[in-house]
Amino acid sequence: ASFVLDSRWGLNQGFDHYYDNFDLSKYKDVRLDSVQRKGDEVLVEAYKWLEEKQHEKFFAWIHLYDPHTPYDPPEPYKTQYNDSRYSLYDGEIAYVDQLMGEFREFMDKKNLLDNTVIVFTADHGESLGEHKESAHGFFIYDVAVRVPLIIRFPENKLGSKVIKSQVKGIDIMPTVLNLLGEPIPERVQGESFLPLILGKEERERPSAYSETYWPRYHYGW
Repeated sequence: ASFVLDSRWGLNQGFDHYYDNFDLSKYKDVRLDSVQRKGDEVLVEAYKWLEEKQHEKFFAWIHLYDPHTPYDPPEPYKTQYNDSRYSLYDGEIAYVDQLMGEFREFMDKKNLLDNTVIVFTADHGESLGEHKESAHGFFIYDVAVRVPLIIRFPENKLGSKVIKSQVKGIDIMPTVLNLLGEPIPERVQGESFLPLILGKEERERPSAYSETYWPRYHYGW
């Protein structure tokens, strides 16, 4: 959904199919955060691919960029969420919520919902004025580094279970491999939190590590 993830940055490594067809000629200002496509356009391409792969094993990573600066949700959310400085961000979240509902309906219609592991997460949050930061990247308070993580297991097993222990983004891949009974490569830095989900882990996990280079690169701090 964003030029940030264009294959020219090397992020297509390991994928058999990587959809990043951006027409840069239609943009007056080509910047990483300005070149993007709406979530519904992303899902159209995702649905095409899933139609082709629905009868075989697959891994799909679907990237949505809507809840991100600049905040510009489509209607009716732009009108409904336009009463304060940051409310358009809520409008973009509401829009993605709608898209995720449509995605769930698609998976259900294709009989994929009950034999597919679905992971919903994000890379960062937004400060929205807290600590005098409007967006993200400068500081590493919880508003920026605490992100959503929802896992839907096949056949909706373990539904509604909440894990209160802190886990990390790098733990997601080994957790999915663990769930599928696949070996976890030794070089992987994260660790499976499937034991936490199953209630079989009592130890205290190490805290997550976060850093930002923005102040250093741009201000010499």
